[in-house]
Amino acid sequence: MDDVAQVITFFDFDDCAYGWYVMDLAMLLLDTLVLYPCSDREDFAARFFQNVLKGYASQSPLSRYWVSQIPHFLALLEIGLYTQLYRDYDPSDRDSWVGRFLPDRKERIEGGLPYVKIDFAC
Repeated sequence: MDDVAQVITFFDFDDCAYGWYVMDLAMLLLDTLVLYPCSDREDFAARFFQNVLKGYASQSPLSRYWVSQIPHFLALLEIGLYTQLYRDYDPSDRDSWVGRFLPDRKERIEGGLPYVKIDFAC
């Protein structure tokens, strides 16, 4: 899996919007994890996000405070994505990424569970 983690395979620009710059980092993490198929999701997320932060910080300063706020932005994105998908897609199609994303999502959101459990304290 390490070989795959070192290769960028695509950029998905369909979620481009005006917003707080930290939302861009949260969107990148959310979109990547929606598609991530393996059981080591948290380990992968931590490695992936550390590399994203390193690259971002090499071009623009990033305060620890805003990095620590990313879980809130992830929650906002997760709620927005859930409501859009629930309204527009058939959740019974378990083979699609939508079918993999939707199960238990409502309960997770209502329970206040984080989208991903990684340390954002840097």
